[in-house]
Amino acid sequence: MWTVEESENFRLQIEALGPAGYDWSESIRAVRWYLERGPLDVGYPTQDVEVRILIMDTPGGLPGLKVFYIVEPFKVILLSIRVAAPLTI
Repeated sequence: MWTVEESENFRLQIEALGPAGYDWSESIRAVRWYLERGPLDVGYPTQDVEVRILIMDTPGGLPGLKVFYIVEPFKVILLSIRVAAPLTI
């Protein structure tokens, strides 16, 4: 099992996301659950070879989240988070 830590930047960004006062704790618990079990299996590499991205759906019809993180030995550090652009066809 991996430990998951939030960077200060991640904490600031999550507080500023979405509608004012929205509680993201359920979504962040889901992110942590996936990453604790296999951060190299659920995310995707980015152009930066050390940074990975996990795209998560959110409840309540809100746009999905993009979580950027790095993997260290037995530890995942959440770097930043942003709202995924809505899918348009």
